[in-house]
Amino acid sequence: MLSYRKGIYLIILFVAVLAGYFAYDMIQAKRMAANICTGAVQGMLLEDFLSKLPEKDYRIIRRDKYLTIVPKKGMGRNSCTAMHDGERITGSKAGFND
Repeated sequence: MLSYRKGIYLIILFVAVLAGYFAYDMIQAKRMAANICTGAVQGMLLEDFLSKLPEKDYRIIRRDKYLTIVPKKGMGRNSCTAMHDGERITGSKAGFND
């Protein structure tokens, strides 16, 4: 049997590993959102921009005047909002949804 002290150490180790993975996932999602916003160049064709986004990594929410691109990592807290006129990108900004 495990001693009481070893059981506590295992719980602490498990919590530390879980927190480390959570932090890594959040940082990776932040970088993904920032990279997408950097790639959304003003004047770029909207369809060209969307063709560069892999469906398995991002969720795309379409609206009349803007797109919200959310990485599937990081619990959807980081996003890139790309404004458009229906044909071309007019601007973009990275954000934090909370």
